[in-house]
Amino acid sequence: MPEFGTPRPDAAHRAPHDGWADVLATMEHDLDSSGGALTHAAHASWTLPDELGALPEELRSRAASLLGAQKRAIDALEQRMLLTGRHLAALDSIPARVASSGTAAYLDVTG
Repeated sequence: MPEFGTPRPDAAHRAPHDGWADVLATMEHDLDSSGGALTHAAHASWTLPDELGALPEELRSRAASLLGAQKRAIDALEQRMLLTGRHLAALDSIPARVASSGTAAYLDVTG
């Protein structure tokens, strides 16, 4: 699949919205294949290719749905970051002498 913004050989014979449809399809596929985790760091710096022009009206609801899915994925990542931070804080609460002793340690998680 070509990179965003890479003209295809048959670009002159395509409808104006086909480029946008390709971009949306690629972004939807990336989000679906990542399980909503937005794992592709390259997309964080993605910019709109100049040759696409304005988003066609008939694709606006599709783009809005994609944006909603991306926002939900971002919210899920933020929740995972918070949970990971709590886990790390719990691990940090284990005194170094206990952690390095090789013996079993029990944590009071209720109080």
